[in-house]
Amino acid sequence: MSKIVVSGRKFLRLSLLAGTASSLISLSGAYAQSAEEETASSTDDSFSFEEIVITARKRAESLQDVPISVTALQGDGLAARGVARVKNAVALVPNVSLSDAANSNSNTNLTIRGISTNARNVGFESGVSVYVDGVFTGRPLSFNQDFVDIDRVEVLRGPQGTLFGKNTIAGAISITTKKPDYEFGGQVSAEYGSFDNLAGSLTLNMPVVDDKLAVRVSAYGRDRDGIVTNVLNGDKYNDEGSWGGRVQVRFEPNERLTFDLSGDYLDENRTQAFPEVLDDPAAPGPRSLVNDYVPVEERTIQGLGLTGSLELANGSTLTSITGYRKNENRTANDNDNTAASILIADFADEQELFTQEIRLVSPGEQFIDYALGLFYLWQDSNAFHRGIFGADFPLTGGTPVNIDSIGGVTTKSYAAYGDFQVHLTDQLTLLAGLRYTHEKKALEYSQLGSLLPGAVFEPIPGVTDSLSDNDLSPLVGLSYQPNEDMTVYGKVTWGYKSGGWNADFVGSSFIAGAVNSPDGDGVFAGDDLAFQPEKAINYELGWKAEFAGRKVVSNLAVFYTDYSNLQVSQFLGVLNGGTVITNAGKAEIKGAELELVLQPSASFRFDAAIGYVDATFDEYANCTPAVPSCAGNELPNSPKWTTAFSGNYSTPVGETFELLLRAEYQSRASSFTTPENLSRLYMPSYGIANGYVTLSSFDGWDVSLDVKNIFDKDYITGAVNDDLLGTGRTFVGYGLPRTYRVSVTYRF
Repeated sequence: MSKIVVSGRKFLRLSLLAGTASSLISLSGAYAQSAEEETASSTDDSFSFEEIVITARKRAESLQDVPISVTALQGDGLAARGVARVKNAVALVPNVSLSDAANSNSNTNLTIRGISTNARNVGFESGVSVYVDGVFTGRPLSFNQDFVDIDRVEVLRGPQGTLFGKNTIAGAISITTKKPDYEFGGQVSAEYGSFDNLAGSLTLNMPVVDDKLAVRVSAYGRDRDGIVTNVLNGDKYNDEGSWGGRVQVRFEPNERLTFDLSGDYLDENRTQAFPEVLDDPAAPGPRSLVNDYVPVEERTIQGLGLTGSLELANGSTLTSITGYRKNENRTANDNDNTAASILIADFADEQELFTQEIRLVSPGEQFIDYALGLFYLWQDSNAFHRGIFGADFPLTGGTPVNIDSIGGVTTKSYAAYGDFQVHLTDQLTLLAGLRYTHEKKALEYSQLGSLLPGAVFEPIPGVTDSLSDNDLSPLVGLSYQPNEDMTVYGKVTWGYKSGGWNADFVGSSFIAGAVNSPDGDGVFAGDDLAFQPEKAINYELGWKAEFAGRKVVSNLAVFYTDYSNLQVSQFLGVLNGGTVITNAGKAEIKGAELELVLQPSASFRFDAAIGYVDATFDEYANCTPAVPSCAGNELPNSPKWTTAFSGNYSTPVGETFELLLRAEYQSRASSFTTPENLSRLYMPSYGIANGYVTLSSFDGWDVSLDVKNIFDKDYITGAVNDDLLGTGRTFVGYGLPRTYRVSVTYRF
């Protein structure tokens, strides 16, 4: 299996797009081949897959050798297909799905193996973490990162506590950017598409001092008209408007020491479309609504990172990763979807965090390979959420009423972790790991304003609370390689997520229940908002294999996860207690993931990514005031099947061009969006087809045309329980209709 090698300006525009051992081939990969050599290789029976190298275990390893369920997405291939952000890439990954009812870029609800990331309030953390160059990016408003000048994206499923600084119970998304090097070059691209979609990017790589200092600068911007119509005035919502960039500096004072300094910035301002009413006579959809208020979504993501790596005398690598992030967003929407002045939600959130990680990684191929780490996180999260109950809300008496939920949580987290591979024989390896986490949190919360106190909302004077959690999360397993083309593994991994608080709108019924409960003291306090930590034990068997002279790759993982005290966030409606977070006593998740690649020649390739998950509550008493038990119900936003199929065909055109044709089909099975499994909040299954045509020259030009959702299917991407007045309306979001995109890229 040969590694990818870059040689001058001679590129074969084939790059791995998606899938673990089998990332889908697309534009912009690189072989050390001329056009004539490529023509010959298209009929060469010795052709096989190039090796995919990942760093999931903090050292460069072949994807096929790593006993982890991980999917690697190549950055150039994602860009060639117009996959601009994290939320657009998840369709390529088995058992990863997106619930996007609110058409939001800052409240991205990703689900990995049945565990959702919805965490709109500051007291609730996501079970999924996103990292950029090893730096934890923060809360979910930062998850939907832009893919600019990206080398690869690795999606790891299951608990990852022994490999990443921040504790990660459901899965991790690790984004690796392209680093500066010592050859001048760059790339410029532009695109135009449906709804006047305009986008462009520029990357410059500039050597400053040969083999010592280099700088890499990337900038990008995107603008698109809205696709959701407000029938009251014809205004368009759910548009796009963002710009940003990244600056990276690499300094290598000697051959053993490297410093990478980076800074990134994203500014976004758009008119987000709140979920529309399903089957609304006043706005027959899809993609139409009735709003008397112009929505807004503003987001700023920025940060600095400094990574220093020192190769020690024994070949080990000592790495320091220092990160600072500041994330802010504001969303404001008409929450009633009527022409009347009933309810406006105006939410502002901000977060500041500092992280420091020290890691020591052995050189590899020793009797014991290891990655040892220390991690520190300081995070300050604040939210000002205002509900404006308008003059037409039945309980305001014709005078608007503001209810303000104001929360702040400060977190300090300390961790030590170790991941080990003990090579008992040339073929058998013992897997072991351990993570210790100590976390302190402090809450400040208040609720201002009242609306029919005792029944709907009432003031909560400033309350405080604190918690301190400790956890040991081990890993143990075996990996066996009967030959160089096969890896079989089995392991058990423990995961953990600390407790927190329901620092969101708190209804009167919730307050009354807390005060009057058997263990209540008659006074509402900060600890009445608290929920318990959750824990998981994940059992996994995996198999990674190559066949037929490495023209077939098949990766399979089967798993069973036992969750205790699973944290569940729900919005029960204004009249039913507002937002609540409870602990489900027990949840059980089992499933499988298969990724398959067939490539009989250099010209044709077929990829498949199939995920199956069965996620249910085993014990969940009093999950809502109206439902005594949700035991036996499906976990929210957990489709049983997720699939992605694609076929690629490439052929030389003359002596200087390459033509690539690609077709793909992606599908998601049906799912519920609430623990109660309400039928009106049921998301039907859907599947969409996409097509791509790219003409690539060997002197640096690519011209592409793609059409997404070719058959113009209307499909629901999310549904929320936001029925304010108990009228039985269902609020949903729709995916994009058929769109086309033409792009031009030049590399120099």
